[in-house]
Amino acid sequence: MSNNIFKEAKQLLATKPVEEMTEGEVLKVKVVVSLLDILPEFKGLTTLEGLENLDQRLEMMQLLVRLARLLNLLIWLQSLKVR
Repeated sequence: MSNNIFKEAKQLLATKPVEEMTEGEVLKVKVVVSLLDILPEFKGLTTLEGLENLDQRLEMMQLLVRLARLLNLLIWLQSLKVR
């Protein structure tokens, strides 16, 4: 299980009919798809296109967070050298 709900929902919709999904899987898909319905920038996209877009955005944000943590670590290590 990933920590990206958009990727999970996209994979569920691409591989499993709704009738075969568990109650939790259906709820996950409904919550994520409801975001696509209320965010105007996703109008005109298919559900899978919108989920792919959100998936990519979340992965980019997660990468930026990891890079920021690494930068903070490097700054801290550099400060130890200065002392």
